[in-house]
Amino acid sequence: MIRFEGYYFDGRHPTSVPATVDFSDHEATLNAGPFSECCPTLHLKVSPRIGSSDRFLTFPNNGQFACADDGFLDSLPQESWSEGPVAWLERRWGVALACVVITLCSLLVGYFFGLPAAAERIAACIPIETEQYLGRKALAWFDGNGWFKPTTIDAQRQKAIADGFERLCSDLPLKRYYHLDFRSSAVLGPNAIALPGGIIIITDDMVRTAGLSGEVLAVLAHEVGHVELHHAMRSVLQNSVIGIAVAAVTSDAASLSVAVAGLPVLLAKTKYSRQFEAAADDYAFRLLKQKGYSPKNFAAVMEKFTANDRKLKGAFSYVSSHPVTAERIQRARDAAVGWAPDTQQPPIEGKWLGESYQPAAQMWMKHLLTRKPDGTFVVKFRGTVDGNTKEQLESGRWDYADGVIEELTMSIDGKPAPARDDLYDLYKVESLTADEMIYTHIKSGQTFIGNRVPDSYELP
Repeated sequence: MIRFEGYYFDGRHPTSVPATVDFSDHEATLNAGPFSECCPTLHLKVSPRIGSSDRFLTFPNNGQFACADDGFLDSLPQESWSEGPVAWLERRWGVALACVVITLCSLLVGYFFGLPAAAERIAACIPIETEQYLGRKALAWFDGNGWFKPTTIDAQRQKAIADGFERLCSDLPLKRYYHLDFRSSAVLGPNAIALPGGIIIITDDMVRTAGLSGEVLAVLAHEVGHVELHHAMRSVLQNSVIGIAVAAVTSDAASLSVAVAGLPVLLAKTKYSRQFEAAADDYAFRLLKQKGYSPKNFAAVMEKFTANDRKLKGAFSYVSSHPVTAERIQRARDAAVGWAPDTQQPPIEGKWLGESYQPAAQMWMKHLLTRKPDGTFVVKFRGTVDGNTKEQLESGRWDYADGVIEELTMSIDGKPAPARDDLYDLYKVESLTADEMIYTHIKSGQTFIGNRVPDSYELP
C-alpha cells in the first residue's frame, strides 16, 4: 500500500481539509476527516507537472486532492498526455532561452521584412477610390481642427505652380486623381504632405522657403513619388497592423479605435523609412528630368533646409518627416550630371539693357539686367529727373521654362528683401532673338524691351 498526505478540496467550500489517499490493488481510498471515498485508479486524473509545485488528483465527484509530486503519480491517468515533453522542456533553461531568442528573431524578421512586404502587396490592391476617401477624410480633419488655414499665396504664383504640377502629372498612371491644394499652417510650418488618393498639400511657408517654382516642383515631384509608390498607405497599413496586434494581445479595443481616429495625425507625422525616401527621391529625379527640370532644384531646396535646420525643424515640419542628409543632396546633384533639356533653351543668359517706367520711383529708369547661368540675377536701375539721380540694385534668383521667365527678388540695395508677393514676378517672353528680347509682366501687363549688351557693359 502507498499512502500520500495532503489536502482535499471538495469543490463546494473555499477551504481545504487535511487528507490522505491510500493506493492498493488498483484502488484509491480517500480519507478527509469524516468524508471518505473509494474508486478505481482508472477514474482518477492527475494534473500536469509544473516545476516542483504540488500536483492534483481529481476524483469522480470533482473533488481534488493536492499532494507533493512523486514519480508514482506518473503511472496514473493524466489530464494531458503532452505532460512529458512539456515537463522536459520546463526543466531545461537552455532550451527555453533558445525558444525565446528564436521567437524574438522571428518577430524582428516579421517586423522589418514580412510586414513591409505584406503592406506593399495589400496597398497595391486597395482601390484608388478607397484611398481617395481616406485622403478626403484626412484633409477635412485637418481643416476642421485648425491645422490648415486659407492660403495667402498670390493667385499668380499659385497658378504658376499649379500649371507646373499639372505638367509633372500629365502622363502618370494616376494623373486623373492628382489634386494640389495650397494651405497656410502654423502647425506644420514649411511642409508638403501626400495624402492617400493623390491629394497633395503644400503650405505657404514651403512655397516661400523653396522660392522658385522649379524648387517647389522638385518638392512636389518627391511627394508624387510617395503617391505613385503607395508609401502613405503602406505606412498606414504597417502602423495599423501594429495597433491591431497590440489590441489583440491586450484585449483593448479602445487602443484600436484611437489608432484609427488618429489617422490624420499619423499621416502628418509619418517618418518614411530610408528606403521609402530614397525610392521617392529617385522617382522625383526621373520625373523632373522627363519634364524638363534639373534635379539640382531638389538639391537647392534641401540645402535651404540644411542652412535653416534649427529654425525650421519641429514635430510636424518637413525636415522632421523628411530628414535632410548630405547623401540625398549629393544624389540629386549626381542625377543632374550630364542632363540637359530636350529642347535648346533660348539664350536669355547674359546682359540686357532696357528702359522702363518705375511707378515706385515715378520716373523712367534705365535697367541693366544680368542673368547668370547659375540661376542668379542682378538688375541695376538708374534714372534722372529734375537733376536728381536715383539708383536701385536688386538681386535674386531666376528660372525659365515654357517661354516664362520667373524671378524672385531676394535683396534690395544689398539688404534682404521682405517676404512680399510683389517681389515674385513672372514674365512671358513675346519675342527672343540673339540681340533683342520682348517680354511682358504677366500680372501688370507692362511690356519691356531689352537689348543684349556685352558682358563688360556697365551703366554710364
